[in-house]
Amino acid sequence: MKLLKMSYCYRHGVGIEKGVTFGQSLEESAQRYPDNVAIWFGDTKITYRKFNEAVNRMANSLLRLGLKRGDRAGILFPDWPEYSIALYACARIGVVITPLNPLFRRMEITTILNHLEAKVFFIPSEWRDFSFAQLVEQIRAELPTVEHVIVKGNPKASRMLDYDELLNKDYVKQSHNDYLSDYLAKQPVEADDLLEIAYTSGTTGDPKGAVQSHDTRMLNSLGIAKRMGVTSSDIWLCMTPLFHATGNAVVQYTVFLTGGTLVLMGRYSVDVSLKEIEKTRATVAIGVPTMFIDLMNHPKFTDTDVSSLRYALFTGAPMPREVALQIVRRFGCGILQADGTTECGTGIFSPADAPVEVTAESPGPPLDVGIEMKIIDPNSGRIVPVNVLGEICIRGTTNMFGYYKNKQKTEEAIDQTGWFHYGDLGTMDEWGNVRLKGRMKDLIIRGGENIYATDMEGLIYKYPRVREVQVVGIPDKRLGEKTVACIIPKNGAEAITREELVEFIKDKALKYLIPDLVMVADTFPRTASGKVQKHKLREIAAQKLMDASK
Repeated sequence: MKLLKMSYCYRHGVGIEKGVTFGQSLEESAQRYPDNVAIWFGDTKITYRKFNEAVNRMANSLLRLGLKRGDRAGILFPDWPEYSIALYACARIGVVITPLNPLFRRMEITTILNHLEAKVFFIPSEWRDFSFAQLVEQIRAELPTVEHVIVKGNPKASRMLDYDELLNKDYVKQSHNDYLSDYLAKQPVEADDLLEIAYTSGTTGDPKGAVQSHDTRMLNSLGIAKRMGVTSSDIWLCMTPLFHATGNAVVQYTVFLTGGTLVLMGRYSVDVSLKEIEKTRATVAIGVPTMFIDLMNHPKFTDTDVSSLRYALFTGAPMPREVALQIVRRFGCGILQADGTTECGTGIFSPADAPVEVTAESPGPPLDVGIEMKIIDPNSGRIVPVNVLGEICIRGTTNMFGYYKNKQKTEEAIDQTGWFHYGDLGTMDEWGNVRLKGRMKDLIIRGGENIYATDMEGLIYKYPRVREVQVVGIPDKRLGEKTVACIIPKNGAEAITREELVEFIKDKALKYLIPDLVMVADTFPRTASGKVQKHKLREIAAQKLMDASK
């Protein structure tokens, strides 16, 4: 490969097959690997043959309810096999799916389903002591387009449909009268048809639903599979939730494309994750950086057999280099790093054969599926030389078509030449490897100096008593902003003071990389997918400082 001088990299898609739908992909996996375990959930194992049959039965039932290609479905299931069956059943017949967070309640559900104009809604009767059946019955009049509510479990309202009854209807016949086959012969689903509308934010009035086709999502999974070198023998432990783009598009879609096994836990738990790695002999574990930190700090980690792992794959937030190298040492496996967005898929993914020192710092170059990436000066919009900091932009085959029914937000995110602007800062080296510095809005400007939280976090992580650290900026009248290192000490460690960090860092880095303040915490506010919510952490730190000054 020719070394780059400017921060622009294009990876073509030679050898990548286009035009495949998710229904076709699952049919092929069921034919090639009928007895492979597709889904492993607790003590339940579902083979590809059984998985495909269940998808066909549910697809037949949906057709008989009157659903058709182009209709839209909301799926609010926890990480259960029912989620995968419902999703692939919809995809089989061209119904567009939208995953919903099972922590959503009245406001989020009504906003998204009404914006989506959903015709069918899948829910659990209850989950974590909350009755979704009761809630949806209460708000049914506020959901004018929803014709069918399909419920897993009891109790349910009389107007609701039973998931298991629909799944177990004997519609699939090996004859010319098969309702599903007849429908698909007349109304074939194509790769350019919409697969999903995934909402990234805006659940309080300005929804942003990223529109993706079968082709855009399939190409993303094909690129991931090729970059990782995964096989039908791989067993994937998914620690991120399926409603999230990582669990759904990175993990689930890629697993079922390649004939591997998807291990589900219902919901993330450190205890259960460790047990599942050992029990299932998982070869790939996927999570956000915090999850791997939690695993390594768990008291049972050293007694757990994790030798089956080939890769620890982390995504969702920058991983400090020191922590990444700890994973290599303590898990005894390779590491992979990925980065992307709901809008564009996982555009950056580290090569499996990259040196561990490079992967520890970078999620690598763009995927080999026809993706371009560039780093630009946020002010001028021009491409910067290699190794110069700027805004990350992406254009290519995995990009969304736009935000559903939101032209203004689409035009703000995608420029006139088709580049999607991440809102992230990073650099690109001579080989096209991108290094993340964090969100543009998380840049801390202290006394005129630009400070990137990841730089300070990387230093503090080397301090042996630190379990986890997040650096945020809070307003300051003199400096503009002050830096606050929010720290969770290791188990049993005493509170960490700023003075000891000063002593540890002062000869290792620039003075302004020493935090102005230290805030010790037991936990951090997180999203449902495990990411630290820095905006909330900033609010907590600012409030504590205000209270202390009174």
